[in-house]
Amino acid sequence: MLVVCSTDVDECVEGSHECTGSLMHCVNRPGTYICQCRQGFQMNHAARVCEGISEMRLFRKPVWHGGNVVRYSIRRARG
Repeated sequence: MLVVCSTDVDECVEGSHECTGSLMHCVNRPGTYICQCRQGFQMNHAARVCEGISEMRLFRKPVWHGGNVVRYSIRRARG
């Protein structure tokens, strides 16, 4: 038997989501929801918390030779 639901439950409005803390907010999706961090923060998925993004971050750029990565160059970029 196939059951099709035509009405989406908005867990964000209902309050049945698990997005906690002032740095995280709930975003409704069809059939589910996701937790997103507010601007300037990123999700630490292991701890399920939002953490501040450093203004200066290091980026590793691969240096290719003959189809292989031979080393990484490190550069600073504003995030």
